[in-house]
Amino acid sequence: MPIPVQTTFPDPGFLGIFGLIVLIGVGLLLPALIWAIVWGLVGSGGGAVPLPGVTLAVMEFFRPVIRRVFGALFRDPDRLDRTCIMLHNQLEFPAYAAVPVEKRVVILPQCLRHPDCPARISSTEGIMCKECGKCVICRIREIDRRIRVFISPGGTFAKRLLVSQQPAAVLGVACPNDLIQGLRATARLGIPAQGVALTKTGCVETEVDFELVKERLLACSAEVAVKSRVPIS
Repeated sequence: MPIPVQTTFPDPGFLGIFGLIVLIGVGLLLPALIWAIVWGLVGSGGGAVPLPGVTLAVMEFFRPVIRRVFGALFRDPDRLDRTCIMLHNQLEFPAYAAVPVEKRVVILPQCLRHPDCPARISSTEGIMCKECGKCVICRIREIDRRIRVFISPGGTFAKRLLVSQQPAAVLGVACPNDLIQGLRATARLGIPAQGVALTKTGCVETEVDFELVKERLLACSAEVAVKSRVPIS
């Protein structure tokens, strides 16, 4: 007499279903994490990154984990932010370059000022530069007089400026952490933007690569998009 074959599966129960969901989640998230780390390393070394928008989104999603990885590899807590800035610049460059130079605005941090800066502060215009020539801000203003240059006194000034002025395009300069937050704000508002991170951070007498600011501010060709993929030192 043939033995009947059981054709039904036992009920896995809640824990079984939960475990299956976890396995599927890990199977999807782990490759994404590896993708972000690998291409983040390639990008930070100056290489071209495929699908920069996807890579940037994944890096933002896994920010705490990737920050630890980058911190361990490079001993640089800002490495992740600098890499995200580079990816954002690569992604936004075509729209930014399409905006006429004279319709762009620059937002600079007050920490670039000289300690003896004589400028006064306006609630709507920010810090009003007197062009005393003691800091790099004066040189940046001289790049193209048609471009409006704002000096942010801090706080929420930059975000309020974006909402009130609605510029056609923005070049932002700041420390890596503040800059990536600003680039997120411009993306939410649909304003094409480029970012240049400070080379020396801190609250006073910070520094920025003037030539890079000039190049980025006047950029209007695909050549500059390639030049933007430089190794992050």
